[in-house]
Amino acid sequence: MLNQPTVEARWRLPAEWEPQDAVLLAWPFEGSDWTPVLRYAQQTYRELIAAIRRYQPVVLCIRGEDLLTEDCWSDPGGKHPVIVVATEYDDTWLRDTAPITLFDDLGRPAWANFVFDGWGGRSHHPLDASLASRLWAEPQFNTLPFQNYPYVMEGGAIDSDGMGTVMTTTRCWRSRDTDFSKRRVAANLGLHLGAERVLWLEHGELLGDDTDSHVDMLARFAPDNTIVYQGCQLPSDPHYPFIQSMRSQLETFRTLSGKPYRLLELPMPSPVGSGLYRCPASYANFLVLNSAVLMPTYGDDEHDQQAARVIGTAFPGFEVIGIDCRVLITQGGAVHCATMNLPLGTLRH
Repeated sequence: MLNQPTVEARWRLPAEWEPQDAVLLAWPFEGSDWTPVLRYAQQTYRELIAAIRRYQPVVLCIRGEDLLTEDCWSDPGGKHPVIVVATEYDDTWLRDTAPITLFDDLGRPAWANFVFDGWGGRSHHPLDASLASRLWAEPQFNTLPFQNYPYVMEGGAIDSDGMGTVMTTTRCWRSRDTDFSKRRVAANLGLHLGAERVLWLEHGELLGDDTDSHVDMLARFAPDNTIVYQGCQLPSDPHYPFIQSMRSQLETFRTLSGKPYRLLELPMPSPVGSGLYRCPASYANFLVLNSAVLMPTYGDDEHDQQAARVIGTAFPGFEVIGIDCRVLITQGGAVHCATMNLPLGTLRH
């Protein structure tokens, strides 16, 4: 029986830059969507794991049959450990399949789990749909209050400032719910995530994005009432009208005190892909750690460096580290999509 949180609890969805215990990942395996580029995907994950371990532990999901053959966690040079969890899963996009950590009004962590339907039915991933419950059964997590909620939501679809404001996109929610209602969604986010208000992005779209415009590919909160967003500077780029409309709307958003947000625009990376297919490359898909930000790079030195400067401005005092995501983005995601933050107090040591 699941450890249910008290119904009286008032929840808070933390900001990503709050203190963390670890980051959760899942190792790419033979037979998954990564198979055609498995060697390259695994190398990217090794680099990602090594970068995270400089700042905090890694909790790594790995399929049982790979435990004896994979050595991705065995690097003795890491400052922080890799905690291996043997479990089954279909894919490695844990931002959308792992449980979401909340805090109650006494600062105690709990896990919330939502329905995962394979990104609007695009994929049949029954193991991913049940992953959260299996993770909760692990000894590192099984003392956390845990609650399942009966509606579809993916972690990449929401972003929190830690103070009661959640940012999301209308397009994603509308594609998941044929009876979509902003009022109902906002009420659910308030009840289950503690969102006191929702900022709805009506615009913003990346070619090749099969998440129906997850907000973590478009715009992200940063400290001091800042929003970092994926820009587009070339009128000839097909993204240009979508991004300009998104920027115009971001300019209308107000903080809790009624002031405009500080908006920081990321450059648009040069196109990644082949033929007619353009991958949804975005610098907004960064991952915040304890005192560092891992930023996707795309082999585009000029724009990669510009993006690093923007992110460094948004997160003063944080080290900005690039992770080459040219392989990850072929499957539609980057470092944020591939990970889930475990805030302080989540992990039993």
